[in-house]
Amino acid sequence: MARIEILTAGHCTNLEVMAHRASPWRPAAFAAAFALIRPQGGGALLFDCGYSRHVMAAMAGFPFQLYRRLLPITLGRDAAAQMAERKETPTTIVISHFHPDHIGGLPDFPQARLVCSRQAWEWVRGRRGLAGLRRGFLADLIPADFTDRVTFAEDLPQDGQGHFRLEAGDETLSLVPLPGHVPGQLGLLARRDGGPRVLLAADALWRRTSLEDGVLPHPLAMLVHHDRTAYLATLDRLRAWKQAEPDLEIIPTHDAGA
Repeated sequence: MARIEILTAGHCTNLEVMAHRASPWRPAAFAAAFALIRPQGGGALLFDCGYSRHVMAAMAGFPFQLYRRLLPITLGRDAAAQMAERKETPTTIVISHFHPDHIGGLPDFPQARLVCSRQAWEWVRGRRGLAGLRRGFLADLIPADFTDRVTFAEDLPQDGQGHFRLEAGDETLSLVPLPGHVPGQLGLLARRDGGPRVLLAADALWRRTSLEDGVLPHPLAMLVHHDRTAYLATLDRLRAWKQAEPDLEIIPTHDAGA
């Protein structure tokens, strides 16, 4: 069992209705949450790493100024500062996918092993300028030695459910494919110390209420998902999983309750 701490590193602002089409047309903060996971046996692992000052620097010029206009970003205390406070040095960072609110802090962890889906990486690799903007990817956030430090989930052993097995300390964590929002998006499944299992679900959904009421994002927001059919199938799978395992805590990045 692992100690799991949900933290946030900044937020962007958008209309609440975009995440849940039955919600009001009013501005809302969408937190860039990440998780610090301390498995039994020692060590520390991050699931994503939120926004940081590096994101603002990478968005300083054209065309990424357009991104900042569409989704205004407010920086908070970044992952590196929060890890320093806790005297933690994460040895592994699991990257759910390559949007800036999930990888903004990568440059601050030059010694960490990086774990991601090969499919997610190939979808963004080498894309800069407008090609990067179309996929919400800021290449400047990727460390120069990325390929030397990365482990692809597809190269890890799988269990009978198609989850990838990641050894951490004395535990085995599960990396769960959650396609739809982008190709190759990963979630992370672990058992909370003294509690139920937790699925860190990234952007497989934006509001927890969507699991209960079935209300989707606004049609305009649905356009940002790479594969709408896969997104809906993933959401249905999560709903069924929650019904079969009511104690399972499903935590989306932008509705983490942190």
